[in-house]
Amino acid sequence: LAEAQRPILGICFGAQMLAAATGGEAMPIGQGRAFLGVFGNEEASGEIWRGPYVRWHGDHFTAPPGATVLARDGGTIQAFQQANRLGVQFHPEATPDIVRGWVARYADRVDGPAVIAAADRLATPTALYAEMVRRVLEPGA
Repeated sequence: LAEAQRPILGICFGAQMLAAATGGEAMPIGQGRAFLGVFGNEEASGEIWRGPYVRWHGDHFTAPPGATVLARDGGTIQAFQQANRLGVQFHPEATPDIVRGWVARYADRVDGPAVIAAADRLATPTALYAEMVRRVLEPGA
C-alpha cells in the first residue's frame, strides 16, 4: 500500500509497521520499559497532538526518511506523517471499556484505578479523528 501511494493510517503496532515498511525501524524500548496508561506528549507540532491519549506499548520506532514527527514523549515518537501516511503510537480508539480490559490483563504492571480514572476523564477525540483523516486524504493541505 505504501508503494502504491494509498492513504494509510497506522495505530500503535500499525504505526510501527508503517515506519518499518517505509524506511524507519521498529524495536522494543528495552529494559522492560513500557508506556501503559494515559499520557500527554512533551513535544507536539500542535495542540491536537499534545494529548493526553491512552498509550499501551513497549515498542518504539524511528521515523522513516522524509517523515515529519508530529509528537514525541519519553524518547518515543508518538505521531509522524510521511506524505499521505500517518502513524500514531498512542490509541485514540481506546474507550474506557477497552482500557478496563487492558488493565485487567496487565494488573501486575499498572495502577489500575488510576489508569481507569484517567481514561474515564478523556473526551472522545473527535477533533483528532478529523485531523488524522484530513492528513491522510489531503496531505498537502
